[in-house]
Amino acid sequence: MADELRSVLQSLVGLAEVDASIARLKAERGKWEEERVSRSAQHESIKADADSARLAYLERKQKYEKEEKHLKHQQDKLVDRRKALTSLSNYKLQQAAEKEIDATSRSLSAQEDLLIKMLGEVEELEAVHNQTAEAFEASEKELQSFLEEFESETSAIDERLEEKLKTSEEERKSIDPKYMRFYNKASAAYPANPVVPFTANSCGGCHMQLGPQTGVEISRAEKLITCRQCSRILYIDRSDSE
Repeated sequence: MADELRSVLQSLVGLAEVDASIARLKAERGKWEEERVSRSAQHESIKADADSARLAYLERKQKYEKEEKHLKHQQDKLVDRRKALTSLSNYKLQQAAEKEIDATSRSLSAQEDLLIKMLGEVEELEAVHNQTAEAFEASEKELQSFLEEFESETSAIDERLEEKLKTSEEERKSIDPKYMRFYNKASAAYPANPVVPFTANSCGGCHMQLGPQTGVEISRAEKLITCRQCSRILYIDRSDSE
C-alpha cells in the first residue's frame, strides 16, 4: 500500500508540474492575444484619425474649388459688364452702372480675401491629412510585422500546449479516480500548485505550520495527506534531503 501511494504521489507531482506548464502556456498565449487586441485597437484608432482627416480635407477642398469656380464666374461677368459699359449712351444709366460695378467689385474683392483664407485652411487640412496618412501607413506595417510574430509565437505555444494537454490527459487516466478527487479539489482552488512539498513542518503552498506529525503521516504513505488549511496535497521532496 505504501509503495503504491508513493507511486501515486510521484504521479500527482508530475501531473501538477505538467498542469502548471499548461497554466503558464495559457497565460503566455493570453498575453499575446491581449497584445494583439490592444495593437489592433490602436491601429483602428489611427485609421479612424486618418479617415477623418482625409474626409475633412476633401470636404474643405471641394468647397474651396466650388467657391473658386463661382468667384471666377462672377469676375468674368464683371469683366463683361465693364466692356458693355462703353456701349451705354445715356449718362445717368452709365453712372448707375458704374456704381453697381464698383459695388460688385468690392464684394468680389472681399470674397477673394475669404477664398485666400479658405485656401490656407485647405493647406493646413492637407498637411494634417498627409501626417495621419503617413502615421496609418507606418502603423499598418508595424501591425503586420507584429501579426507575423504573433502567428509564429502562438503557433509554437499551441504546439507545446497540445503536447502538454495530451500528457496531462494520459497522466490523469493512469491515476486512480479516488486519488484524482483530492487532486481535482486542490487544482480547482490552486491550479498553479495543487501538490506542494512539506518543508520545515509547513505546507509549501500556504506555509501553515502543520507540525512534525504531519511529516510522519506523509512518510508512512498510508493515505494522501492534505493541508488542513488550503487542502493542497502534501509530499516530502526527497531531493531536498539528499
